[in-house]
Parts: sequence; C-alpha cells; structure tokens
Amino acid sequence: MFPNPVRSQRFYWMQSSSKIKTIKLGMILAFTYLIKFYLTEDIPIRDNEDVKIFFKNLKKDSSAPEQIRKVLGHQVFWKTDLNDIHELPELMTTQLQLLNNGAGIEDFLSLEA
Repeated sequence: MFPNPVRSQRFYWMQSSSKIKTIKLGMILAFTYLIKFYLTEDIPIRDNEDVKIFFKNLKKDSSAPEQIRKVLGHQVFWKTDLNDIHELPELMTTQLQLLNNGAGIEDFLSLEA
C-alpha cells in the first residue's frame, strides 16, 4: 500500500488570491490522472496540436515536480497560474510520483467519505 498523498478530509481548503476556496480531493486526483494520461507515450492523445506538442516536449526530460509545475503554470491552458493555489503543486507532484511508481486508484481510496 502506498502512503496517502492527500489530506484525509473530503475537501481540501486552500487560500488563493486572498480568497478561501475548496477543491474536492477527487478533483485533484482526477487532474493528476489526466496529466499522467497525457504523459503516457503508448496512448494516442486526441487533442489540439498545441496541447499534444506541449506534453510531448514536457515528457522528454522533465521530472514529476517539474512536469506538474509546468502544467499548472501553463497560462495558455488555464488563463492563470495554478501553481499559486496553496499546496496544489505539492499534492499533485506526490500523486504523480506515486503513479509513476505503479500506484493505482485503489491506493488512493483510503480517503474518508
């Protein structure tokens, strides 16, 4: 069993831009899985060419922390820098590292309902 990389609450409270926001932990996990999916070489991605080129370049020589930082900071995608959301890059980096080491969804199901 892999260590749980996220908070044990159902919602994760964050402070960003002087406002308190909540993000469901499942959304953070899903976002990380989406990034992992886009970084997987053996699955053809059906998206616009700019997105495919971004992820192709990203997977060449980046580590998990660098990949997460670059995806969250790619303002063309998000119109803002998601790295500014308190602890989001750290949570997603931990999750991506676990996924890269073979963790599956069952390893993340210990979250409290």
